[in-house]
Amino acid sequence: MRHWEKAFMLVIAGCLTLQTGCSREVQEEPVTLTYWSDIRTRVSAYRADIPLYTELEKRLGVHLDIIDIDAAETSQQFSIMLSSGSYPDIIEYNLSGYPGGARKAITDEVILPLNDLMAEHAPNLSAQLAAHPAWEREVRTEDGLYYTFPMIRNNPKLCTYIGPALRKDWLEKLQLEVPKSIAEWENVLLKFKEIPGVEYPFAYEESVMKASSAFMSAYGAKGVQEAFYYEDGKVHFSPAEASCRQFWTLWNRWYSMGLLAPDFATSSHEVITEKISTGKVGATICRAGGGIGTYLQKAKEKSFDFVAAPYPTLDGQSHVKFSHNMPECAPFASVSTHCRNPEKAVEVLDYGYGEDGILLYNFGIENESFVFENGKPIYTDMVRQNPEGKSMSEILNLYVRSTHSGPFIQNIGYMEQYMYRPQQQEALEVWTSNTDGTKYKMPQYTLTSEEQSRYNEIMIPVFEYIRTQELQFVLGKRPLSEFQEYVTELYSMGLGDAVKIVEQAVRRAEGM
Repeated sequence: MRHWEKAFMLVIAGCLTLQTGCSREVQEEPVTLTYWSDIRTRVSAYRADIPLYTELEKRLGVHLDIIDIDAAETSQQFSIMLSSGSYPDIIEYNLSGYPGGARKAITDEVILPLNDLMAEHAPNLSAQLAAHPAWEREVRTEDGLYYTFPMIRNNPKLCTYIGPALRKDWLEKLQLEVPKSIAEWENVLLKFKEIPGVEYPFAYEESVMKASSAFMSAYGAKGVQEAFYYEDGKVHFSPAEASCRQFWTLWNRWYSMGLLAPDFATSSHEVITEKISTGKVGATICRAGGGIGTYLQKAKEKSFDFVAAPYPTLDGQSHVKFSHNMPECAPFASVSTHCRNPEKAVEVLDYGYGEDGILLYNFGIENESFVFENGKPIYTDMVRQNPEGKSMSEILNLYVRSTHSGPFIQNIGYMEQYMYRPQQQEALEVWTSNTDGTKYKMPQYTLTSEEQSRYNEIMIPVFEYIRTQELQFVLGKRPLSEFQEYVTELYSMGLGDAVKIVEQAVRRAEGM
């Protein structure tokens, strides 16, 4: 084994790896696979080709015909694809949203069961699952059928990277401390509002808000994205609890006071970045990498600085119940029944779980996006200080998938370099400093096909109704005095049955 290989094995500690020989260039005519993914939506604004996939194709002797989908409309486009009756070879989609779940998708002949294919053509993932039983449970159905190549985060520090943040230079100018309580936040936002050029002091992307539960968690409420939680041996559904009403009351108040940008439910990452970097917005909920890192790079003022704030509480001292905490292992990519070469598709997907693939997906191409220094992969200046003025996030989107989810094992070495600014490093510490989020995480469980079908039948319309009603409450178009009526409406839609389904699955998983 070469020197750098030995060193790199230390970098990916905790990941059992297998060499498959896939890194050798293949000279035969490449196999073409259609690949349904939102990967291009992150780079299409500034570059058409994706070096990561060009390299992957060269190594594996395959041509990936990527079918562009909009990340904001994944569910709708998945439904359109299903209704067409024509499926791509590989589908990146969390099948928990499929009516009946992954097991029903197998029964409906949308995706393939992967047991035999993985046994013969996926040695890397098979070895990882054998070494990590908790991961193995996340990639199979209740009756033991493997169906997905997952996104795996092999270090707890990779699971939390979103939280509140605001203009540090403005705080210093106004002689204000970083806010810790809801009352302190309101005072800061009122002061920010008075700064010339500020449109609204606070703005955010809705998806980031829902994923983090920031500000909601001050009241013990949780975002819709992961609405269930586990406490005292019982399954709870946060949007139907009084704590959610308390949060919506705050948001309605701040909206009425002009502290929240009026487009809070629809604003995009690009819009938020532009407003923050030009001084039109002073506070947000963001990622440490594509948020704080990008704002600092694109800032129009020399004095611009950004600082993370802890998840706010009511008293500014206690711990919050919930915070951003991504799963260690989550379903991600499947092989469809229309796949023309399922063996090759499985080989391609398996690449992200072996040594060479982990290196590629996390660091990209040697001598382009990274070089080895003392046996450790280090991003090049082209990535860190791009001569064309592109942010580190923009360039990494071309060369790696570690900045987002994908069918591979994410490595902590990527984050240590991606979050290299002191402000980013501090954010990762601050956002995990006052949270009990892991205490209330849902236990691992699996729904049967029948349970998943009934669950989706109930919860898909329930979640849609919650989204419409929370907007009505915040905008003042529906009075918060009707909150209990709204809860009654949720239960009339079958919410109680859905909670019972989840409780049964949890007890079954725990052997109760």
